Amino acid sequence: MKFKNEVSEDEVYSHWFVHEVNGLRHSQILALILTNSQLDLDVLENLGDDDKSKVEKRAQALRIWRGPIVNKLPSNTIWNLVEINQEDFKALTILKDPSWLPLSKNNSYKLSVIGDTIYSRKEHWLETEHSEAVEHIFKMVEAVDQLDKRLILICHDKRGPYTIIDGVNRAIALYVYHFIVSQKKLRSFDVFFGLVPEKNYWQPNDC
Repeated sequence: MKFKNEVSEDEVYSHWFVHEVNGLRHSQILALILTNSQLDLDVLENLGDDDKSKVEKRAQALRIWRGPIVNKLPSNTIWNLVEINQEDFKALTILKDPSWLPLSKNNSYKLSVIGDTIYSRKEHWLETEHSEAVEHIFKMVEAVDQLDKRLILICHDKRGPYTIIDGVNRAIALYVYHFIVSQKKLRSFDVFFGLVPEKNYWQPNDC
């Protein structure tokens, strides 16, 4: 992992919010905004605008939308823009959410284990309650060059292993494409990394 520069929490959360709006969550986020007096519809306008007030509004919307995740992150988390390479990526874990365990094996939250399991049992998963998520992942595999690779990671140690708190589906798609389907080297890319002061709720037990 190569550290580039420190960034604000608002910048990280604003990026997260924009990705959510541009993805499958637009209608759900719109419903949230319409029913929450703290939010205005203009938070959905000019999503590419990095004006400070726009960034702050998007970050606030994300805190409400993804409260169950971000509320468990300490306020003194230090956020950085960093570059990760293929080896960093392969060693990633995903956030400790039990809903992912049926798609893994041996209760592992390792990205590589989940990616291997989903790929090897694709037809099985497409006939289960996980079919929507698995189908979405394989659609991303087919359009891997269009993916937003700016994942959001956390860890209490700069040396890792790092845990994905946003971008799990994209990361699985990247893993399946680069390590299984094409075996093309994954070039280094930028992500957001939050250094937490101690082991966090979302980090798996083996981190």
